[in-house]
Amino acid sequence: MAETHYDAFISYRRENGFLMAQVIYDRLKDRGVQCFFDLEELRSGKFDEKILIAIREAHTFILILPKNALTRCKNEDDWVRQEIVEAVRCNKVIIPVMYDGFKWPRKWSAEFPEEFQGLEHMNGVSGSHEYLPAMIDKIISYMPQEKLHLVPTNGINASVAMANKEEPMIENEFVSTEKYFGDAIANSENVESVDMAFHAGAEWFTSIEKNDQLYTILDKGIHLRVLLNYPDVSEIVAKHMRHKRKRYMIFEECIQYWEELSNEYPDTVEIRIVDIPILRRYYSFHMKDVRKDTVNVKYYTYGNARMDKNYQPIFHRDSAYFELYRMEFDYLWNRAVAFDEDGMNPPMRKHKTTDTVTFFTEGMSRITDVQQIDMFFRGGSEWHLNSDVVELLSHILDKGIKMRVIVNEKETVEETAKHMRHNLRKYYGYDQNAVNWIELSKNYPELVSIHIAEVPLMRRYYNIIGVENGLMKVSYYTYGNPYPDQDCQIIIEALDNTYKLYSNEFDYLWNSGSHEA
Repeated sequence: MAETHYDAFISYRRENGFLMAQVIYDRLKDRGVQCFFDLEELRSGKFDEKILIAIREAHTFILILPKNALTRCKNEDDWVRQEIVEAVRCNKVIIPVMYDGFKWPRKWSAEFPEEFQGLEHMNGVSGSHEYLPAMIDKIISYMPQEKLHLVPTNGINASVAMANKEEPMIENEFVSTEKYFGDAIANSENVESVDMAFHAGAEWFTSIEKNDQLYTILDKGIHLRVLLNYPDVSEIVAKHMRHKRKRYMIFEECIQYWEELSNEYPDTVEIRIVDIPILRRYYSFHMKDVRKDTVNVKYYTYGNARMDKNYQPIFHRDSAYFELYRMEFDYLWNRAVAFDEDGMNPPMRKHKTTDTVTFFTEGMSRITDVQQIDMFFRGGSEWHLNSDVVELLSHILDKGIKMRVIVNEKETVEETAKHMRHNLRKYYGYDQNAVNWIELSKNYPELVSIHIAEVPLMRRYYNIIGVENGLMKVSYYTYGNPYPDQDCQIIIEALDNTYKLYSNEFDYLWNSGSHEA
C-alpha cells in the first residue's frame, strides 16, 4: 500500500478544541492544504500507531490551544501530550493556535516532559487579533513552503482557491423559518434532534404551515427541546415588538399549548422556562453527521408585523458564530427550569433600567478599583454625539481606565439599521462613527482598543470590571424606538450567573469574532 503524506497534522482536545480544529481543517482543505484530522475515530482505546505514523508523515504540526489545554498533559497517558512529544522528537514545524484565554505556563514544572521546553517560543497564531482568513494565511506562511503540495479541492484549482481566500465569516443565507425547517424535514432521516428558543413561540400553533412541520418532526420521533420565557418576561419583550394591528396569543395560553404538546409526546418533547429575556428566535438542527449541524437565528424586528422582513441568517458549523449561539442555548437551557404547576411563577429578579451616564457614574463609584471597561454595540454614536456621554468618556480616559470596544462593520450596520431606525430621528453616518472610534484609539493607544465585528451586534453591552467585582448593563435594541431609555435593558451584578454568560460572549467576540480596526 502506498504511503499517505500530509502537509499538516492537527492536534486538538475534543472537549474544547474540536470546533476550532474543524474550522482550521476545513479552511486549509479549501486552500488545497492536505491535513490529517482524525475526528476521534482512532481515539477509542490506547494510543494508536496510526496517529504516530500520521505525525511522522506530516511536515507541520498544528497545535490547538484553548484555555487550560495543557493541564491534562501532566498525565503520561494523555493523547495531546504524546502527540506533542512525537512531533518534537520528529523535528516537525510546530504552529500553536492560541485562543479563548490560553496562557503558557510561566515555568514548565517537572510534571511536563522535557519536549515541552521551548513550545512557547514557536511561531504561533493568536486568536486575540486574527480575523479568520488572516489566521489561515499566517498558518500557511509558517509552513515550509518548499514542502507544501497543494492539491485542487472540490473541482477548484488550488491557485484559484488561494486567490479567493477572503471568505466572509457569516454565511449569507436568509431564509424563512418554514423553508429552514422544510429543507431539514426533507432529510429527516439524518436529523438527530432540534432545539428551539423564543420568548413565546406562539406561531408554532397559530401558523398552519409551522404547526404541520412541528408535528411532522414529532411524528418521526425526532427529539425536541423548547426554551421559553416566563410570562412576565415575555411581556417586557413584547411591549417593544408588538404591532398594533396584529392579534397575539396570551402568554399563559401559549405556555399551556407547549405543556400539552410535551404531555402528548412525553418521550420526545422537553419544555423549559427561563427568566433571562430571549430577544431572538433560535433554531438548531443536530444532525447524525455533526459536521452538517446548523443554527438559524431570527432577530426580532420590533414594531414590524412582516415576519419575512426579519434579519434571519443561517450559521454552519464552520462559522465562527455557530459555537457562540450553541453555547448560549446550552447555558440558558441549563439555567432554565422544567415546566410544572408552579411554572408561571418566576424567581425573584433584581433587574432595573437606567441611562448610560447614570449607569457608569454610579457603577464606577461602586466598583473597587476599576481596571477596564468593555463595550459593544452596532455603532455607539451616542459616545460622540451626546454631550453628557462625551463628557463621561473623557472622564473615563482621564482616569487611565482601559477600554475595549467592538462595533459592527458597515454592511452589517446597514442591514440591521433598516429594521430599527426611526423615521423621525437623525442618525450618524457609519463611516464617520467608525472614524471617531479609530481616532480615539490613536489618541489613547495605551488605553483604547477597537475591534470590528461582522456578526450583528443586536444589543448594547457595557461592563465595568474591577479588581474584585463588576457591574454590567445589557440593553436590547427596540426597533423603531427613538428613545434608548425605553429599551429592554437589565443591570447585572458580577455574582449573577448571567454576568458570566454575557462576559464570555464579549470575550468570544473579541478573541474569535472580530478583528482589529
